[in-house]
Amino acid sequence: MRSRGSNRITVRLSDDELSQLDQAAAERGVKRTDWVAAAIRSRLPLTVPPRDNLEKLIDIRIELRSIGKNLNQAVKALHVANMEGSRLDLEREAGRIATFHASITEQTEAIGAALKGDLAYWQGEA
Repeated sequence: MRSRGSNRITVRLSDDELSQLDQAAAERGVKRTDWVAAAIRSRLPLTVPPRDNLEKLIDIRIELRSIGKNLNQAVKALHVANMEGSRLDLEREAGRIATFHASITEQTEAIGAALKGDLAYWQGEA
């Protein structure tokens, strides 16, 4: 067992949270303080910092903004292609929109994965 540290922190919990903490500590047969210290120590060596997910979300946001601009241009081109005498290829523009849709779906899934990773970290699953 590790030696007790000399530093102290304070945590404020609701009555319900404290009751849950007491129950978890009792189930393990340890004092409340020892349970909290063990829970914190178990999380310290992990290499999945929440900052990593934040950076991924920022990159995804930039990508989605770019896709949105391109999608707007493609929709405008579709409108022009529908005009009489237009030389724009309607099928090609519809294909571009389908590509943008696929990119948006991919980025949305990436956001979901990043958020799940962050949630898993804070729930102690990572």
